[in-house]
Amino acid sequence: MSFINPALLHARAVAPKESCGLVIQVGTTAEYVPCNNISTDPENEFILDPKDYVKAADRGKILSVIHSHKDNCLPSEFDVKSCNRGDIPWVVINTLDGTYSTIEPENYANLPLEGRPFVYGILDCFTVVRDYYNKELGIVLEDPYRPEDWWNEPDMNLYVDSAEKWGFHRVKELKEHDVVLMQIRSKVANHAAVYIGDGKILHHLDNRLSKVDPYGGYWWKCTHSIWRHNDRS
Repeated sequence: MSFINPALLHARAVAPKESCGLVIQVGTTAEYVPCNNISTDPENEFILDPKDYVKAADRGKILSVIHSHKDNCLPSEFDVKSCNRGDIPWVVINTLDGTYSTIEPENYANLPLEGRPFVYGILDCFTVVRDYYNKELGIVLEDPYRPEDWWNEPDMNLYVDSAEKWGFHRVKELKEHDVVLMQIRSKVANHAAVYIGDGKILHHLDNRLSKVDPYGGYWWKCTHSIWRHNDRS
């Protein structure tokens, strides 16, 4: 489940106050939990009700803090500092248009690549590729804004159109660390995986934990293209 739509609905329902909520892991899926903002100045800041935090933690593992801004999704200095005091990402969502940005705490790079719950825009197929490249190769990939269900938008081909900007070029033969783009029930490439060698890929599908799978069969049939980073040419 994506946090975007329910978080945006919550933000608009309480506007002009800032909304706040949590994303929790329930089994292998993620769920958005709206919380109360108990700040004395709720139009300019938020304080998440500790009682709501405890209730959410009792239901599942807390994956992210989310709050809204009136007309932008830019994290404030307070947001960044507060996020760095914890160990989970923060998301800022724009009440007007639903755009969002994600802040990761400084120690978040230690999150394992396998076994992650799926949270679109926070922990998804792009972020597992991004984190693999950072951890294994020391290559930093730009984290793009990606609207929910972008692959069904007319004239939007996010992964292919962004590949060169991220420093990749298309190749025919497959080597370790290459990115495999796939088309899964889509007209464009909408799923990314990393070929980790020995006939295996690391990837993250909706409603599943990130994992390593053999590269063949269904995944081979879904393959759209193979991409190699320029630093590895």
